[in-house]
Amino acid sequence: MLLKLAGVTASVLGSAGMGFCICRELEGRREELAQLAAAFGLLSREISYSGERISEALCICGNRLGGRLGEVWESIGEEALLREQSTEEIWARQMGEYVENSSLSDEERKKAVSFSAWMGFLDREAQIHAMKEFSDWFRGAAAQQERELSEKKKLIMSLCVSGGLMAAILLL
Repeated sequence: MLLKLAGVTASVLGSAGMGFCICRELEGRREELAQLAAAFGLLSREISYSGERISEALCICGNRLGGRLGEVWESIGEEALLREQSTEEIWARQMGEYVENSSLSDEERKKAVSFSAWMGFLDREAQIHAMKEFSDWFRGAAAQQERELSEKKKLIMSLCVSGGLMAAILLL
């Protein structure tokens, strides 16, 4: 009987832990979206106030951002300063690799990589406007994820715990 009780407890705790991990992954996606929104906002302000070229601004912003996204942006900027490829090609390649390992949805991944098409404006104001639009888009996606997050977390935890209880009943 003690062995059954231990199995039931392990089953319920294991399924609750699985639900907790799924919820953490959802929170990670919201945080990534918020970080991308902040990063594009920072980039637009850097170019607007300092007048730096986009490659230099990416290095500066990457250094300020920190974390994996900051490293990628700094790497894009440094590689673009060497001028072996266009900034657009470097962005598409490196951001493509970055979003491949992220928890972003396919639409969000495509949006992040598609910024390379908006980098080639000769007019600085148009470039700043595009960055602000990307920042607003990612901020909106993060806000939507935040609204949906609490309901999704409740549903996921309920399903996981009830699944564990079902397994516990079957074990008894």
